[in-house]
Amino acid sequence: MDKRKKVRLVLRLAIIVVFAFIGAFTAISVCWYQPRNLAYSIDQTVVFKNASRAPVTPHRLYIQIPVTDQRQTTEFVSLTPAKYQVHKEGNLLIVDGFDTLQPDQELAITYSYKVHLRSLIKWWNQALAPSDTQPEHDIESDNELIRQKAVELSKNINSDEDKAVALYEYVAGSIRFDTTIGDSWNRSALDCLKANGGVCGHKANLLTALCRAAGIPARSVSGITLPWGSKSGSNAVGSHAWNEIYVKGKGWCFADPTLGTPIWLMGKRNWGDYDMYRVIVQPSKNLDMDVKAGEDKVGLAACEMTGPCYVLLTVRDKSEHALYIWGDKMRADVKRIKE
Repeated sequence: MDKRKKVRLVLRLAIIVVFAFIGAFTAISVCWYQPRNLAYSIDQTVVFKNASRAPVTPHRLYIQIPVTDQRQTTEFVSLTPAKYQVHKEGNLLIVDGFDTLQPDQELAITYSYKVHLRSLIKWWNQALAPSDTQPEHDIESDNELIRQKAVELSKNINSDEDKAVALYEYVAGSIRFDTTIGDSWNRSALDCLKANGGVCGHKANLLTALCRAAGIPARSVSGITLPWGSKSGSNAVGSHAWNEIYVKGKGWCFADPTLGTPIWLMGKRNWGDYDMYRVIVQPSKNLDMDVKAGEDKVGLAACEMTGPCYVLLTVRDKSEHALYIWGDKMRADVKRIKE
């Protein structure tokens, strides 16, 4: 090979290296960079359909919108059609005044709100609650299998933070994502451990249960994810579940065992500082609107916990499941707005 060919080859290799470095730097910057403040206008639409052969009268509709706390502020804007009566209790919208639906007739509801997000270094000043360390429904931290797994994973590890990271890496790396585990209402940590799989709610509850079994305060959180850096988008909001884990001396740490990646690679996205593109709807393991349905003492018509909204509709009729959510027509429109 003559000298000119060698020079050209070296130049080509240098160009490839430079472009590879630029590409890698850009990708890492997108994944690691977190803005300090974000604001979104969100319109979420849910469509119900009367699938029965008889008329059905919706009784009451419950909608959970994101909570307002030290990290985020939510402002309810409107609900359409405007003819319905809306009563607000905290972050829960209670809607009345429905007409009877004939067979195959649809009911479309759109609720709009604005959410403002602020960056927090850690979830510092959230107080510990007794429930953060105790077993509860779907978080079976006192179960022997879960206790044994927690001991196995945290063996010979001294600090709580290192134990929590080990538990997180196990759930993130060893528990597969599987939609066939359980049903839409149950997110059992024990079922997830036995099946070695589950959806985000299963994985979040399993991580919470393992942490509590290891003596580390933890909680599961229900919320929505927003598109990274997107100014607007349709069908861009999805319900999700993740964790908050308390580390002594550091406060509450964010953890997402479903979207988790190895700590050494991109752990900042899913462990430690709170992801700015997360919005908390329910700061506990599961939605509690089934309690409201029980108070109504009417049939449960439809509930959605896995799509882009948190809604529950009850009916006056005794027949249950007369209405169902028309999943293909559900929509979430997101628009980035000025803070």
